[in-house]
Amino acid sequence: MRWAPLVGAIVDSAYLIVKYMASGSFKHVWIALDLHHRHRPQQRQHNHHQPQQHNNNTNNNNTDNNNHLGANGVRIAAKALLTCTGLKRLGLSYNEPGVEPALADLLRAHPALVSVELVEAIDRHLPSRAKDDIGRALTENKAKTLGFLHCDTFVLGQETRSLMWPREASTSDAVLLAGVLVTNTVLTTFNIAAGATLANTARSALGEALLNNPGSRVAFCNDFGLAPSVDNCEFDLSRTELKDVEPFRLLAGCLRGNRTLTHVKLNNLRIELIETLAQALRANDKLEELDDDLATVYQQGGPAPQPRIRWQAKGRLASQWAAWAAGKPVGGAKAALLPLGPSRRQRASLGWVGIVGIVEKCL
Repeated sequence: MRWAPLVGAIVDSAYLIVKYMASGSFKHVWIALDLHHRHRPQQRQHNHHQPQQHNNNTNNNNTDNNNHLGANGVRIAAKALLTCTGLKRLGLSYNEPGVEPALADLLRAHPALVSVELVEAIDRHLPSRAKDDIGRALTENKAKTLGFLHCDTFVLGQETRSLMWPREASTSDAVLLAGVLVTNTVLTTFNIAAGATLANTARSALGEALLNNPGSRVAFCNDFGLAPSVDNCEFDLSRTELKDVEPFRLLAGCLRGNRTLTHVKLNNLRIELIETLAQALRANDKLEELDDDLATVYQQGGPAPQPRIRWQAKGRLASQWAAWAAGKPVGGAKAALLPLGPSRRQRASLGWVGIVGIVEKCL
């Protein structure tokens, strides 16, 4: 307890330094606050990456790594750093923020941050609740500039093209990653390690981030058989990880960013997946053929199976799809195999009205 006043004074001094830098004419900030020893704590056994080493000659970074600020210190620093609008890179590793909400508030509101380091030695220093809050905060950030993050589970840096999802990763880690994927335009491959699992809620968070990122380049995933050399793929949408909307979003997100696939075959497509699929097709101008079967369309007389539908139209297949569902004439460079539109009875049924409304809303 006798050290508390001294530590408090140092943290207050750090706050004054940050405020001074923010109030001047400095566009970028460099701050190093060593409140404890310089020896880095031992990391978790599964983490084989070291936090990014900063160059002291640059002036657009803030490195508060390994200062053990604690929740109170992080709160003071985070509130002060909100006024440093030119800050690009922030290092806050080994500062034990816990669930301090000011850190999430900083990442939700900062207009210029590009990358952040949040590595901690043990879970309680950055628990699942904190990861959830930070991930959602990044998703809600209107500036959408932060596309790189280094934490204890993964490293997504400026040169990271491929990311392997580890066995020890949690759903909260996926929410945290999703907060970065909504902005990142560098990553192209998201693979899942042997023995690793990805819950439906995690797949949903990641997929939604990819679907909402207009510049996303994530196109390949070993879980779906998507690789740079693959241009023709078939998916069974009755699989557990694909049959519901939540897990299907991850596949849709990969289809949105994919620029190598030209032919896709979807088996057991259900009406519940149409809206998400339309989002993926809207942004993919490379797909030439989509072969699908609407497993069941609910008509007034009960469920009725529909024939397999093959779409062959160069680019923007969603437009062709919506036109066909609405019973309108459909043209295109390769429209020879497009089916006739649905009958008047089908269009009048609740099922067809739902399909047309859903798809047109997504275009």
